[in-house]
Amino acid sequence: MSVVYNGSLSQRGLLCLRCPQNLPENLDVADMIHTTSLSETEFPYTYDQLKDQGMPARCFPKNIFLRNLPAMSSSGEAFSPIFGMQIYFFDGGMIVATICHHGIFSGEERAKFTQTLASNCKNIGEGKRFEDTEYAYAHDQEAQDHIWASLTPPPPYDWRGVLKQCPEFTTCEGGNEEPIKDNTSVTSRLFTFSAASIRQLKDSIINQLSDSVRDRCANTAASEDPGRKDNPLHSLSSFVCLTALVWHHLTLARVPRLDPEEPSSIFIPVNLRMRGLVPSMAFPGCSILEPCAELPVAEVASSAPDTLFKLAQFVRNAIDQVDHAYLSQRLQLFTSIPDVTELRHTGETARCRAGFKMNNWAMFGADAEWNIVGTATGAPEWVRKPWSAIEGYAIVLPRKNDPDADWEVTLGLREEDMEQLLGDNEFMASVKRVVE
Repeated sequence: MSVVYNGSLSQRGLLCLRCPQNLPENLDVADMIHTTSLSETEFPYTYDQLKDQGMPARCFPKNIFLRNLPAMSSSGEAFSPIFGMQIYFFDGGMIVATICHHGIFSGEERAKFTQTLASNCKNIGEGKRFEDTEYAYAHDQEAQDHIWASLTPPPPYDWRGVLKQCPEFTTCEGGNEEPIKDNTSVTSRLFTFSAASIRQLKDSIINQLSDSVRDRCANTAASEDPGRKDNPLHSLSSFVCLTALVWHHLTLARVPRLDPEEPSSIFIPVNLRMRGLVPSMAFPGCSILEPCAELPVAEVASSAPDTLFKLAQFVRNAIDQVDHAYLSQRLQLFTSIPDVTELRHTGETARCRAGFKMNNWAMFGADAEWNIVGTATGAPEWVRKPWSAIEGYAIVLPRKNDPDADWEVTLGLREEDMEQLLGDNEFMASVKRVVE
């Protein structure tokens, strides 16, 4: 299954992904799902060895676990995979790897797909039938145009003026594209935080609230709508508090090479469906925007006792700015810029050397029950992102739906910055384990 970029529509400010609407009659599942056994030469680890090491991402290099499938063989730069699954058997264990195109699947859709597939595998293993589910996706162009027309005011727009209001985007006009990264060595680590340490972090931040607001936190029922902006438990969620902690200490690690007054940018992917901004069943594709917010390095790295509280509030405000007006403004930019391929994400340019992105995969399928015949556990014991080191990119990995489950965060930094972070006693005091 593949997607081809249609450059002819770029004159309208659109980047079209042309996909087949009907599956070919002779489609072979082997073209999408590939199964193989890894030899000891290819993969010199046993499951128990990996488990003892904490399943380090460095043991899952992309050249082994992201092999091209027959249906995904490249036919040029314009070709990208939509979906592929690879199943690897090795000494004592099994790895299920999936590849998805972000233009087709957001994390939410990927989680739904994985959970549905797992449920069907479980039913088959138990000798049960599974029912086909029909999804009412509005895949025809007329329906799609109606959806976006309802969200976007009519043109024309001054796209340069709109761009100034969208700090997460920049352009590379006239060949003056900023370098994405300089030639520095980047490394990655996986930091594990116990649930108790995250609760302690959250409590310490809540203690910075006024007495009246803190009382509201204590009296708010756990079942209260977590999407309400006036819900103090929502505004100071575990993810928000963890993001504040990582942002603060990551910036401290970079301080030796930064100007105190230069901006430290934070990018947080926000799912538009979960915020009720687009119809959940209108289309299966990606529905993510990444709000950007900036503070001076000196403020982020401040040793003041209320720094984490201020950063947590700042992170929450960055997320809450994503509303209908925010979405409409981005759609104005996408539909008015002459060539949408000229847009660059600010976080991918040299301007963002003091910033970072914090992505949240915590709810994406770690509890899916597969019950695969021959496995010792019904659900996967570990979820990992194949090894990659992207500077300033943090991901909260999928987490079990258990109050006492650990939080795992993979973080990429320059080698010298990572050395500083690992030597930060205050940060490391909250870390349960570090895996390379």
